[in-house]
Amino acid sequence: MRGHGRGVLIGLVLRTVTIETLINNYDIEVDCAKIAAEWLDIGRPYDLLTANEQKMKKLNRKIKGKIEDGARVKGDVVVEDGAFVKDDAYIEGPCYISKNAEVGPNCYLRKNTVLGKNVKIGNAVEIKNSIILKDTNIGHLSYVGDSVVGEACNFGAGTKIANLRHDEENVKMNVKGREVDTGKRKLGTIMGNKVKTGINTSINCGTKLSSGEITEPGEEVIDDK
Repeated sequence: MRGHGRGVLIGLVLRTVTIETLINNYDIEVDCAKIAAEWLDIGRPYDLLTANEQKMKKLNRKIKGKIEDGARVKGDVVVEDGAFVKDDAYIEGPCYISKNAEVGPNCYLRKNTVLGKNVKIGNAVEIKNSIILKDTNIGHLSYVGDSVVGEACNFGAGTKIANLRHDEENVKMNVKGREVDTGKRKLGTIMGNKVKTGINTSINCGTKLSSGEITEPGEEVIDDK
């Protein structure tokens, strides 16, 4: 790639640091293309929440599913076909409720919450700024804040996810064996697929649960599993 100083890299997506190294070390001319949409690098698990927050800013209200008379839906909320919001639920947009998802009575869905297809939310559950992937069940009296929950998980009743440190410093997370500052004052858990929590499980802020993990009733999850 030396000689005339030009190299052609076709079909490769390179990190910015990689591009910089190529230019500096090999005197390569790099052709660039302007991306029409916004670009956000998703390199760490909690970056999904940041990307979701940006995407939700562009959400427009669209109600196609069923909302019972006693429920209140405020702001830019999407309720897809087959979704069902029961009496006394309060939904504060922007929120996205996918096809065949169900929101139980007395639930509170706060800003930037996304429910995937067939998600079931039990009675008196609060969810804030979280992504819940398809086929997951959140049992009654649970709290999920600033978290990413994988597919086909099952939360026992009373499962609580902490999202704030007592000292209000940024939440730390173990990423590839190294503790990093997430830059987020509020961050709950990143959870894989098919996780099952026993009733009254407590999950510490900044923890990760691998796919298929199971917690015991009343368990306190302090470290990654």
